[in-house]
Amino acid sequence: MSRKAQAAQTALSLVPQTRPFAGLVPLVVPVLAVLGTGAAAVMLLLVLVVTGGFDTADETAGGGSLACGDVEVTDLDAAQAQNAAIVVDVAQELGLNEGAMVTALAVGLTESRLRNLANPAHPESMDLPHDGVGTDHDSVNVFQQRPSQGWGSVAELMDPAYAARAFFGGPDGPNSSRGWPDGLLDFPGWEDLSVVDAADQVQVSVFPQRVGDRVPAARAILAQIANITCEPVAGGGGLGEGSWSHPVPEFSIYWGNYGAQRLGYDHAGEDLAAPTGTPILAITDGVVAHVSCTSWLGRSPCQVVIDHGDNSHGQSIQSVYVHMWPTGVDVHKGQSVTAGQPIGSVGSNGNSTGAHLHFEIWIGGPGQNVDPTPFMAAHGIDLSERRAAPVPDPG
Repeated sequence: MSRKAQAAQTALSLVPQTRPFAGLVPLVVPVLAVLGTGAAAVMLLLVLVVTGGFDTADETAGGGSLACGDVEVTDLDAAQAQNAAIVVDVAQELGLNEGAMVTALAVGLTESRLRNLANPAHPESMDLPHDGVGTDHDSVNVFQQRPSQGWGSVAELMDPAYAARAFFGGPDGPNSSRGWPDGLLDFPGWEDLSVVDAADQVQVSVFPQRVGDRVPAARAILAQIANITCEPVAGGGGLGEGSWSHPVPEFSIYWGNYGAQRLGYDHAGEDLAAPTGTPILAITDGVVAHVSCTSWLGRSPCQVVIDHGDNSHGQSIQSVYVHMWPTGVDVHKGQSVTAGQPIGSVGSNGNSTGAHLHFEIWIGGPGQNVDPTPFMAAHGIDLSERRAAPVPDPG
């Protein structure tokens, strides 16, 4: 089966298997091999398979919503799904891990919503297969790569597989012989960068944090395509398996504001609003490394830092909890804690406009923050999902 046929098959598998005609997917794929894998053919078949006909009252035109656990990606149509599958296919051919795949998918979502965009600045692109039209400089394709900047010819860049190989780069990348432009693998240490920073090395974006905003959706898409869980940074790394907990299961608002621009700095953590006194839980087993009710390293009082040991790269992993009142701190330095154990309660101490937990993850030492949302997702916890508080064991 050709790569595009495999991608089309994956595109079909992205649809939630909840419709009465979902069992037709295995029958439809051979038909695609005969009809071709153009977006129109895939779209028509998706509508038939997902809706059991043409009754689409509760579906989007592209086949409704794509769910990954409790992370939902809306309006992902067949063309987007096929482009995503091709990106993952190329990454797997290159032997890359989940973090690199999430980085590429997040960039594609940010730049084009995973659409292979033509551009009138290059009339040739308008005559090649495309999923939409963009007008940003002379950028084309899923990654908005520019022929004028050496990424490749228009015809090459309008091929999603070529575009993915150019994005990843490396010694076998299509631009390796001339040494530019650099792809992800061409940047030393890319494996240790956050998804946002790794993506920005390649894209050089004016608003790099927009990629971070797309990471949850990228993880959802990847999990559906490859049935794998992504690492918290572009290259991977992470703790072993064990029990994990949401830090504030009864939160009321997930702000999604990691990396947001503040006065003179970027927001280093994730804010979870909750009523004063709401329990704060240790995310996993560890030892309390720091407790203070004075300002420390730019963090408001009171703070608790828990050391969870090292990841596979030998880097320390620490979780950080901020804004508790002095009466809301329930642990002391050196104390061992377990996943889900109450360590304090939500407050509004210090630089705060309302009761909430400011939550950070540090990898490699104090202040070395990474985006908590993908990190926690890599361990089965969706920070944006509100859950009931754990029920104490009556025994």
